[in-house]
Amino acid sequence: AFFGGASLLYWSGDIVLTFFTGFYQKGTLIMLPGRIAWNYFRTWLFLDSLITGSDWIMSIMSSTNNFVGILKSIRFARFMRSLRLLRLHKISKIWQEIQDNINSESVSISVELIFLTTGLILLSHLFACSWYAIGVMGDDGSEEAASWVRQHNMLDKDIWYCYST
Repeated sequence: AFFGGASLLYWSGDIVLTFFTGFYQKGTLIMLPGRIAWNYFRTWLFLDSLITGSDWIMSIMSSTNNFVGILKSIRFARFMRSLRLLRLHKISKIWQEIQDNINSESVSISVELIFLTTGLILLSHLFACSWYAIGVMGDDGSEEAASWVRQHNMLDKDIWYCYST
């Protein structure tokens, strides 16, 4: 819930900040607010608003139990959630612009190493969480077929202890 809320606030803030972020047009940096707003309106505003708006609606409706079942059963809601993947395209475009503006080869290599290290950490996190979930779901409570989670007494430990070991 925390990460979902943080993501929702991030993308909502991104919409506002994009109105103040210049852009390049034919090699010239455009910083005029009216032209920035028009460029954003023509490119990403509709999609950003659609995705973030659906996230806000899902977040608000999930607090009332009557609408949760209805919203989750509607295929449109699933389609809206899948539109979030289009944000990856926006992020990759921003990443490419950052790389294009780096003039130093050593800085470029350092940035690439940080990016690869972060990706490796996220991938390791995904595998570790998946392995822990398999251990928890595979535990039926019996001593004969105890999973690795039960054998190492991880069910009784604090979640941060489990995560860090």
